[in-house]
Amino acid sequence: MIENSRLKKQFKLIEEIVSNDIYNLGEQFFDAIVTKLNEVLGADYTFIGKLLENKDKIETISLVNKTGQIDNI
Repeated sequence: MIENSRLKKQFKLIEEIVSNDIYNLGEQFFDAIVTKLNEVLGADYTFIGKLLENKDKIETISLVNKTGQIDNI
C-alpha cells in the first residue's frame, strides 16, 4: 500500500510538471519543479544546477530543503 501511494504521488508530480501552467512561471519555473521534487522524494535537500564551463563545479539554479526555498550556492 505504501508503494502504491508513493507511485500515485510521483505520477501527480509528473502531471503537474508537464502541465501548461508550470511552463508559464518564467523565472519561477525551476523553483516550482525543485520544490515538487523535494516534496515527493522526501529529501533533505534538492537542487537544479548547471555545470560550469570548466566542468568542475555546479552552480545552483534553485535549491530547497525540507522547510522551503533557500539561497543558491
